[in-house]
Amino acid sequence: MRAAGPDDSLSVVTQLGRMLILAFVFGAAAAALAACNAPKPNIREGNTDTVQVSYGGDVATAWPLARKHCAQYERVPRLSNTEVGENGLDLANFDCIRP
Repeated sequence: MRAAGPDDSLSVVTQLGRMLILAFVFGAAAAALAACNAPKPNIREGNTDTVQVSYGGDVATAWPLARKHCAQYERVPRLSNTEVGENGLDLANFDCIRP
């Protein structure tokens, strides 16, 4: 058995540093994967006057589909409200109004 020396404490600090870096890297990777796992926006129903878009997380992701839908009728979307559907999906309801 040998006595503890100054190199032993440096080794512990180095190992702790490596563990913290690994924890950060794996945490960042997990966050990136979670963001990729959000449901893609999808038009659930719509007509000349309204459109309902399901989305995951940020309502801003629903706007492009609402714009495209309303443009078919020479209209622009206006966000009416957001809600959580029965199945847990985020829903954005838009009115299609004349510009």
